[in-house]
Amino acid sequence: MAKPKIYWKKPRKVNTLSASSDDQNSSSLGQLWLYYSYGGESRFEYYTGYRIEEKYFNAKYWDSVSKKPIKNNFIYSIQYNSVLSEMKSFIVSLVVEDKIFDLATLKEKMDSEFKGKLTPDQIKDKSKPDFIEYIEQVIEERKSGKRTLTNGNRKGLMYSPATFKIMGSTLLCLKNYKEHYKLKRIEFQDINLDFYGKLRHFEIEIRKNNLNTFSTRIKDIKSFMNEALYDKVTTHDGHKSKRFIKPDEESDTIALTMEQIKAIKDAELPDSLSRIRDLFLVGCYSGLRFSDYNDFEKIEIDGKFIRLTQQKTNSKVTIPIMKDLLPILEKYNSNMPKPMGNGYFNKKVKELIAHKNVGIDYVYDLNENKDPIMLSEKVTSHTGRRSYATNMFKLGVPALLIMSATGHQKEASFLRYIKATNEEKAVLLAEQMKRLDI
Repeated sequence: MAKPKIYWKKPRKVNTLSASSDDQNSSSLGQLWLYYSYGGESRFEYYTGYRIEEKYFNAKYWDSVSKKPIKNNFIYSIQYNSVLSEMKSFIVSLVVEDKIFDLATLKEKMDSEFKGKLTPDQIKDKSKPDFIEYIEQVIEERKSGKRTLTNGNRKGLMYSPATFKIMGSTLLCLKNYKEHYKLKRIEFQDINLDFYGKLRHFEIEIRKNNLNTFSTRIKDIKSFMNEALYDKVTTHDGHKSKRFIKPDEESDTIALTMEQIKAIKDAELPDSLSRIRDLFLVGCYSGLRFSDYNDFEKIEIDGKFIRLTQQKTNSKVTIPIMKDLLPILEKYNSNMPKPMGNGYFNKKVKELIAHKNVGIDYVYDLNENKDPIMLSEKVTSHTGRRSYATNMFKLGVPALLIMSATGHQKEASFLRYIKATNEEKAVLLAEQMKRLDI
């Protein structure tokens, strides 16, 4: 007696001259049939009620016990494979245990057991929000203050404006993901390891984003799913799998040395790069984020210190003014240079670093095609802040004092943030040991 198997039947040919658009769109779908040969010439053939495109069907899934009829890249593969497995077990039990061999009776039993069940996509309650719609609702409630922070040192306070940009990027990513995979909805139960793998592929291989960007997306998704569980919008917790992780990768962003920064400061440049240079040097000499020093109206400068509330963390910081920063502030009447858009700045700062009069550009790395990647291509608005932290650390300033200026809350995060090699850290330790005479 053979095992029951699932087959994909090609759809009937549609007369494209007379068929409706719905018929033409569905012509790529095929029916899934259960075939079971249970003795002699008897073969039970049963339409399961499911239709999928041929590309999602494993034509010879029975060659391996680990394979399933429906491929994992089909959105409802888990649900479909589960029901198809139930069908195969049920028909075997009817023949082997109940000794039913009549084809008509078998069909009647199968219909009674399965035809009353809706397919997974029919089961979904479209009146309830899907995952994307829920995120949109949560973001709006966070903006209005209806939802506040639930942990950390700002627990109970409103989310800072800067965090909404990150949330918005995650929301846009999910919408692009849905469009790419031609999904109608992303349900809460879809947030599982299969989704994790597809999103990683989509972000890194298709969108060409780095691992840290993918990590941010996962961090947000886990946060929204936890909130959904708390709201009792869903009971699904696929995001809590030990493999549904926020990966950590050492950032490949760079830090400039004090000598390179001096070269930028002293170079003769055209007027078109003057304000770009001044803004960039503000970051190098203060450790401020671009979003903070580019919003000078919220900064207080009293001659010795810069005081502000950081946009990203909403924490207050006080930064001593470095002597090389004073001439820049005086140039703008004891204030910051006039702000500009981050995208425009990042474009122009690369031009600044590449300028021949600056003289610090060089081949920093090679891409996968062995083409050169110049230092100027790696520099962004964030390079100034990272350079400040790294150079202060290399000069022997205690990490906790630097953190008081940069606003870092955790020393472990700060030590991953700075760009100092193990050798440079060892030299600093040796110098400290020498000062302490140990």
